Amino acid sequence: MSGSLQSAESYNPTTNQWTSAGNMSIDRRGFAASILPNVKALIIGGHTGSGIVTSATSELYDPVANAWASGPNMSSPRGQFPAARLADGKVLVTGGMTSGNLISGADLYDPSTNSWSFAGNMSGVRHVHTSTLLANGSVLVAGGLGNGTIATAEIFTPTAPGAAPSSCSITQSPNTALSPVTPGANVTLTATCAGGSPVTSCA
Repeated sequence: MSGSLQSAESYNPTTNQWTSAGNMSIDRRGFAASILPNVKALIIGGHTGSGIVTSATSELYDPVANAWASGPNMSSPRGQFPAARLADGKVLVTGGMTSGNLISGADLYDPSTNSWSFAGNMSGVRHVHTSTLLANGSVLVAGGLGNGTIATAEIFTPTAPGAAPSSCSITQSPNTALSPVTPGANVTLTATCAGGSPVTSCA
């Protein structure tokens, strides 16, 4: 594995320029990031160093002050995982890898209390997957790698924290192999979940 970086940069679309955003407290790669309602950036977990060691730490970047502050720790270290910001501003992280082992747990960050809480376990382990906020406020967690490529999806309902996500089967059109998508292509993901109607996400 290649080494991790500690530095950060900020992009200004008005000037089409990058500027230094200082350094995080540790070097990271394979981490997740989410913009909070207060416009601060939440940087979460990831691998540190050149090995498989993962971090449970988080950091907050304030773009106005161009400054970093330490955030709370997740319930477990993780890398190679997604983050999804919910409608209420909370941030959900799911699965990932911790020091070489895949995990199924999920954590939920609450910016109003600056704290993490455990959000239950998925039906199985997965990493390098996707998580997408749906129009009804739920989160569709899809694909990724586990014991091979995963073609299933799960639904997380934020109104029932701690409850296991619903299990789903997922199909992709036009390519049902869930392979990388060519930029600009139209792709439809349809997840059929236990006890519910199919949920479709387009990209």
